[in-house]
Amino acid sequence: MHLAERTQNAAMAGTAVQQIEAALETMRAGGHAPFAAYYEARLPEARAVLDRLKLP
Repeated sequence: MHLAERTQNAAMAGTAVQQIEAALETMRAGGHAPFAAYYEARLPEARAVLDRLKLP
């Protein structure tokens, strides 16, 4: 996510969002609440980066 923002790479930001979503679901399914909370907090940040990079 941070690298995508620094390099202005929207595709990389999209991949980051997908990976964070997958990690969040995996942690939830495994009952790892602290880790799920961490990824849940990162997801809006990653989506915001992606949204900024998608703007023309």
